[in-house]
Amino acid sequence: MRRLLLCYCGSGKDQATCCGAIPQINVRSFPINSEREREELLQNIQLSSQFNMRYRGLFEYYGKDLIAYKREKPRDQNRNEFLRIISAFMNYYLEDTCPTSWENCQPEFWEELIITIFPLHMRVTPQKKEVEKFLLELRKFVRWLDRKANTSWSRIIEYYIEKYHAQLKMCEQLLNTHFLLHFPQIHASEKWNPLHDIQIIKEVSSQFHDTTNSIFKISSANENTSLITDLWNHRDYVVIGLNSNRAMEGILLDGSIGKKDGDIYWQWYFTEGVYPDNAIKYITFT
Repeated sequence: MRRLLLCYCGSGKDQATCCGAIPQINVRSFPINSEREREELLQNIQLSSQFNMRYRGLFEYYGKDLIAYKREKPRDQNRNEFLRIISAFMNYYLEDTCPTSWENCQPEFWEELIITIFPLHMRVTPQKKEVEKFLLELRKFVRWLDRKANTSWSRIIEYYIEKYHAQLKMCEQLLNTHFLLHFPQIHASEKWNPLHDIQIIKEVSSQFHDTTNSIFKISSANENTSLITDLWNHRDYVVIGLNSNRAMEGILLDGSIGKKDGDIYWQWYFTEGVYPDNAIKYITFT
């Protein structure tokens, strides 16, 4: 899953297959006129590194605001995790297509953050409270932003939270269920050997005569089987092992299915991500 970016040369082609295939190096200078400015820059680098913001963010409006927000509660881990996700969105996924100011963001900017980027970065935890923590931190940040930048995004955020909260909780539930199947010792750090679990997944995959990896929509689900639709080629598959129910119809799954010779049904065997249905608007296949 990634955003489709048209090449800047004007060819109309995707960057990845046009000029983007040629290594590009962009260099930006940062003038330092005093020892005080130098110390401030070093402090900003240190603070921003705590939520993995790339250096390019130091030159942009959002980087200054994210660092300022971080300074108010530098040891708050929930705030730190929120900043990690939104900074990744703005300086990695959006990159050169990032809005030029908070005022120039569109409602779709916040929707994509909530239903596509956050689920992509959602952590698997025993408490299963990542949705609540992220949405609470998003509320706090936008209220802070409205006061600081004189924006009015809080109403839009409340609308999206009300609209997607239930689906995000389903996504978290399904993600946690599947990851515990793939990695049963994931929460026991001393016992967990991820390479061992990955090897088991590879061995399961090798047993199938045919496999497919894609993003699927849960079209219908019952107690034993689920009908899923491949968003790439619109092909339908009847699968077992998905552990879904009717309430989850419409949810998007990034993962893999396999089928053995002679079997009637496909088998779901690995999950990479889970997304609300409207995330399809921001997922581009190339």
